Amino acid sequence: MRRLRSPSRPCRISTPPHDKRLNVKITPPETHWLRAAGQRATEDLLRLETAKKWRPVQTSEMINSSDGRRSDSGILLTQTADNKLFTLRGTTTIHATAADVVRVLCIKEPVLVQKAFCRFFGTTGTLVNVYFQPEDDNSASNRVLSVETLELQSTQLGELDVPQTAQTSGDGKRKYAFLRYSQPLESTADDLAGRSLPRGSAVCIWETVDMKSGPKAGNAAFHKCGFLVEPSSENQVRLTFYLSHALDASGSQGSVLSSAAYFILLRMIRSTLRSIHGAIVDYRIHNITTLPKSVWNDGSHCSLCAKPFKLFRPKHHCRHCGDVVCTSCSMMRDARDNQSLRACMPCVEGHPSCMMRHSSKLSQMPSQLIYPSPNDPKRANHDDVLQPDLYRQRSEPSLHKVKDVKLKDASHRLRPVVKTDPTITPDMRNEPPTKSMFDPSEFDGLVDPKLGWGASSPLSSSVHEKTHAPERGKFITDSSPLTYHLSFKHGRAWPDPPEAPHEGKRLRKAQTLGLFRRHDEANTYVHSSFA
Repeated sequence: MRRLRSPSRPCRISTPPHDKRLNVKITPPETHWLRAAGQRATEDLLRLETAKKWRPVQTSEMINSSDGRRSDSGILLTQTADNKLFTLRGTTTIHATAADVVRVLCIKEPVLVQKAFCRFFGTTGTLVNVYFQPEDDNSASNRVLSVETLELQSTQLGELDVPQTAQTSGDGKRKYAFLRYSQPLESTADDLAGRSLPRGSAVCIWETVDMKSGPKAGNAAFHKCGFLVEPSSENQVRLTFYLSHALDASGSQGSVLSSAAYFILLRMIRSTLRSIHGAIVDYRIHNITTLPKSVWNDGSHCSLCAKPFKLFRPKHHCRHCGDVVCTSCSMMRDARDNQSLRACMPCVEGHPSCMMRHSSKLSQMPSQLIYPSPNDPKRANHDDVLQPDLYRQRSEPSLHKVKDVKLKDASHRLRPVVKTDPTITPDMRNEPPTKSMFDPSEFDGLVDPKLGWGASSPLSSSVHEKTHAPERGKFITDSSPLTYHLSFKHGRAWPDPPEAPHEGKRLRKAQTLGLFRRHDEANTYVHSSFA
């Protein structure tokens, strides 16, 4: 007998592995308690800015450096402590808009949250799960209320800074159950911070919470932790990251902090601030908020490897910074709606110089930009992203207006209609012009009198009265006259070199071709290859 096959069951739509929101039910009173806890944590973080005396942190990179200042990463580290908490603060400059930084800190999709935290703390041993996100508190891109869990590998965080004894003393994993909260700052934020915050500033806090129906508490906690975003210019942001750890009061010399906990805090701050550029690039590429074609660079060689483009080495453009690159120096990155965008390797790594180039080209564009919405299918074409409607709807003016053209005969030839002036009589049309078509007197100093067509008309006397510079000798001495004024702008004992007559035009052309762009990422590749 032939066995009958059972009908196939319908496929179930699987949720992302990091999305636990369907398994958690939060009551309205507990949601209200979460909002109050987030607001209190925001106020505590703002008070922490001025209530403590911050001291600079001296790391191994500063000790090995010649000047003793902060490292080339541009991160300024300071610390403070009281009887209960030790707080470490890191400050850096982000070459992006404040809105982009806030959007990255307020990411809501579980897959993007996992991707962002992997950028911050590394892909090995980093796991994030999202448990609760109410719709009312997550309606805007600059607001978030999310209950999440985070698992980090202690050895992964401390493999560069923690001594060998501190690496083996940990239990292997650090687990956090925390609230990620961010809301627009109110007018009282200046009083809490003790100073006037720039317009557009924002705070995103990480605070450990213990919920009845939420995730279980971990073996580590976030207290008075979060980010302070302060825009310093149009495309520049001052980002401050705070991390705190409870002190051990059982020490013989009072409250102390273990070396393992200290080095893990230091590693977390430095890793997060160094990787925030890459997280911003990932967010821009995923939401296809990249540069339009009008500001892309062009050239015959790759801007990274300097190899010429050929048949088997095609030319591409990085959608983030607009540089021209080859296939080997770029890669495809996933975007929304099953799309993919090409980005150069420095942009994928989140190098600060790529952020500078993106910001400089973004400032050259018109102010009225339309950022595509993630749910708008009309802007799915990433070749023309962030293009203003001015470029889309602009039409070139035609040479002839329709009302001035008449259709003649069957050949459909277009002839412009000659408009006559009623004040002009036919006799006046036949009169010769009183002034010749070419009058050499209008071009004094520009017409060569030796030309035949110019010699027929009398030239102005200014042509013959041209003054000639005195003849110079064969050698230039100290007494030789100079044709330009000496300049000592650079403060040297010798004068500055003279400027060309068209120096401004030359600099603008070089800026357009991208000849002045930074190549900091090239030094990174050279050092890594010889290491």
